[in-house]
Amino acid sequence: MLSELALTGMAQQLAEHCLLKAVEDNVVTLWLDQDGVNLQTSHTEAQLAEALSSFLGRRVRVMLEPCALTAETPGQRRLRLTEAKQLQAEQSLQEDDFVRGLQERFGAIIVPGSVRTSDSQ
Repeated sequence: MLSELALTGMAQQLAEHCLLKAVEDNVVTLWLDQDGVNLQTSHTEAQLAEALSSFLGRRVRVMLEPCALTAETPGQRRLRLTEAKQLQAEQSLQEDDFVRGLQERFGAIIVPGSVRTSDSQ
């Protein structure tokens, strides 16, 4: 659902730290991970409520419940997938025959952290 909300900036970051708890009548209750509490402002809450209202097709109020979540938030998932993709890119480069040839022939090295995936530019 998060990818379909028209959110940007801090409001999107706030949403990425949330998990849906309940939708009852015109109230959307979200659990807010402790790492995202600093993103909770009246402005970001209003933007989130507006985006959810548009998505659900009715005016809703958002209630955020700060808590220590054990489940993965959308933001944590995005970070995990990005890190996995980065690790895969680095491993792929290390295993590349051309790169190995440069390392053997010229003493080339791969600077740690310098490898970028095509979508991280």
